[in-house]
Amino acid sequence: MREERTAKAVVVLTPDRVREALVTSYTLTQPAATDRKPQPRVPSAGGNLAFHKMLKPPRPAYPEKAALAGIQGAVLLFLRVRADGSVEVLSTLASPDPELEQSARQAAAQMKLRPMQLNGQPVEFDLEFSFDFRLKPAP
Repeated sequence: MREERTAKAVVVLTPDRVREALVTSYTLTQPAATDRKPQPRVPSAGGNLAFHKMLKPPRPAYPEKAALAGIQGAVLLFLRVRADGSVEVLSTLASPDPELEQSARQAAAQMKLRPMQLNGQPVEFDLEFSFDFRLKPAP
């Protein structure tokens, strides 16, 4: 059995700006002893682990068509953060609208992070990142 680690982050968006960014939880484990080929992005137990830090926050645009249609909701993406801090969008886990998904994917691909470090060495890791698109209430 292979255990995976996941970091989750939430960003709340309005049509004109990012309102809040909050990392909500981390779960880090090591691969089971039965794995034949260790993955370099999996931190090993017992090491000195330094968590990642957002260097270039995501700035997705709220698609005008989606805003005019009143479409809101969370786009949940599964990302891989490389050892150099760049981000690869692996998949979309949930999305209320294709335009919101496209905007979130483009913003995620532009993110830059200081990567997680294990014993002073940068390591790849996977991240679930949620963009929450919310419209301002009408006055």
